Amino acid sequence: MAIKIDKSRAASVNDISALEKTLGIVLSIGFKAFLKEYDGAEPESNIFQINNTNNSGVNEFIPVQMILKEREHIENIPPRAFPFAYAEGGNYVILDLNDKEDVLFWDHETAELIKLSNSFEEFLSDLQPFSVDDVVLESGDVGNVWIDPDFLKDNPDLFDESIDG
Repeated sequence: MAIKIDKSRAASVNDISALEKTLGIVLSIGFKAFLKEYDGAEPESNIFQINNTNNSGVNEFIPVQMILKEREHIENIPPRAFPFAYAEGGNYVILDLNDKEDVLFWDHETAELIKLSNSFEEFLSDLQPFSVDDVVLESGDVGNVWIDPDFLKDNPDLFDESIDG
């Protein structure tokens, strides 16, 4: 794994079995091992590519006891698929076990499923650490910005006075 995930509670064997039985699936050894160390864990700030123009990050891995409940919120989810992580902006990362072990991104605005990787392990290895310091803005990337005048009054040292507007 390229990112740090602090160990959390372990998913119980009974909870893992209940998920498998309810969805009629058999989870991979790697995913079960992950649940036994990182059930419900919050990773360090991270990023993954959705496509050539869009990316996201994992905010938290969904505890196995909450997976079926969260699954109810997802439109058009394949029958043997389930969310395993909350992605930024109210989206989900999904494991689809219909034919193989695809990892998908579910966009809540379009209900579109976008393939991210061919396996859970591949997805984890694709997660990269993220820092806002790594973001480079070129001239013209930001057209305009509105700043709450009260915030500006309370934080005068945060802004360069040479900024127009």
